[in-house]
Amino acid sequence: MKEKIYLKALLNYTKLAKSTYYDALKKLSREDKYKGLKTLIHNICNKNHGRYGYRRVTMQLHKQE
Repeated sequence: MKEKIYLKALLNYTKLAKSTYYDALKKLSREDKYKGLKTLIHNICNKNHGRYGYRRVTMQLHKQE
C-alpha cells in the first residue's frame, strides 16, 4: 500500500501519466538490441584513440562485415 501512495505522489510531482511511467519501466528491463554494434563501435574508437569520426567508424564497420 505504501508503494502505491509513493508512486502516486511521484507521478503527481513529475506530472507524468501512469502509463508513461510503466512504459519507461518496461523499456529499462528490455535488453539492448544494439549492444553488439555498440561494442564494435567502442572497440574501433578505442583502437584509434578516439580520433575517428562517424564517417571513418562507419567505413570500418562496413569493412568488418
